[in-house]
Amino acid sequence: MAQRKNNFSEENFMTGFGVGLAAGAVGMFLFGTDEGTKLRKELKDHWQEAAADLLAEGVIENAEQDLWGLFKDILDKAGSEVSEHQLESIKKSKTATTARKTRKKNQFKGV
Repeated sequence: MAQRKNNFSEENFMTGFGVGLAAGAVGMFLFGTDEGTKLRKELKDHWQEAAADLLAEGVIENAEQDLWGLFKDILDKAGSEVSEHQLESIKKSKTATTARKTRKKNQFKGV
């Protein structure tokens, strides 16, 4: 039985697992502890102070936007760029496959 080729490596899995583990730990700290609650309040206060400067520098478009909204916008933009990159990769792969088939088709088969 032939083994299926897998596009995911063990390194990619471990990287994803590590990032997920860290995100879970941060989430647990921020939302599951009293210190995390205090830190969230401090971050919110600092964000409100920094929003005016960020608006003046053109980093954000709306001073009323909260930190979560900004984070969500960044994730949405990153997701759309990843999708575009995946589509480009698929198009390149199809083009390369078609070129290989054409080369094989035009090869000399003998007398």
